[in-house]
Amino acid sequence: MQLISEKADTDVAGQKSTSEFKFRGNSVAFVDPASLGRKGTTWQYSFTKVFNRPGDPPAVVDEPTFVSFEAQGDEDVTIPIGKFRGVKVDRKVGENLGSEYFVRGLGLVKRQMKEGTSWELKEFSGLKATDK
Repeated sequence: MQLISEKADTDVAGQKSTSEFKFRGNSVAFVDPASLGRKGTTWQYSFTKVFNRPGDPPAVVDEPTFVSFEAQGDEDVTIPIGKFRGVKVDRKVGENLGSEYFVRGLGLVKRQMKEGTSWELKEFSGLKATDK
């Protein structure tokens, strides 16, 4: 999957903003499923950012952000909706390291970054957890 652009609207404690990410050519979000299953497979993408807050001029960040990934193989992952067999991927954004877990049919179910940011899938209707 190749990335072209992304736009996000946020509201944090009543402070609204919009972020736009412009990806450089050949920005690969995901390798093919067979490659994702091979430990050691790597890929990366990079982007520049524009932040907009109401009443302020756009803040343009021309310095690209680089994100790199390395597949770590199959691993069980437990999230609020159950335990699943997925693929663990190490993620690096600048100097920030972390792990992501992807489950077939669900996609990204968990992200843990060393600086403290985390994300988990808490609701989904469709697939059932394994009995492990």
